Amino acid sequence: MEGDLANLDDLFKAGNRMMGLTHFFDNEVAGCAHGLNKDGLTLLGRQVFKRMVQHGIVIDLGHLSPSAINDVLSMLSKPLAVSHTGVQRTCLGVINLTDAQFLKIAENVSVVGLGYWGRVFFDRPPKPFIRATSYVAILIGVA
Repeated sequence: MEGDLANLDDLFKAGNRMMGLTHFFDNEVAGCAHGLNKDGLTLLGRQVFKRMVQHGIVIDLGHLSPSAINDVLSMLSKPLAVSHTGVQRTCLGVINLTDAQFLKIAENVSVVGLGYWGRVFFDRPPKPFIRATSYVAILIGVA
């Protein structure tokens, strides 16, 4: 987006219907789970959020910092997506979600994708993946 809200409109016109707010680095929109500051949404980030909702673009929480995730969840009124994450309760990890975050996401009938790689688990899959998936299924249910 390069700090320009008009670029979001261009992405929408080009057909984008799902988008994350950051990836691997803090940016002008939000803090990243992997970033240096791990801040929440910036002022521009709040504007981006509102514009995405207006356009009907699905927000992907993947890679956002916990503060940014909580900022999005506090303003949320429509379904969103978490394209890939892990489960804090079964493995502490930088992109893994807390129970409270899963519950808030579930309130909005959203989609959660659990990752299948080592950094979101303590051990190698499939057993930890089954443990995490079972935990989330019990916590928020399945559709």
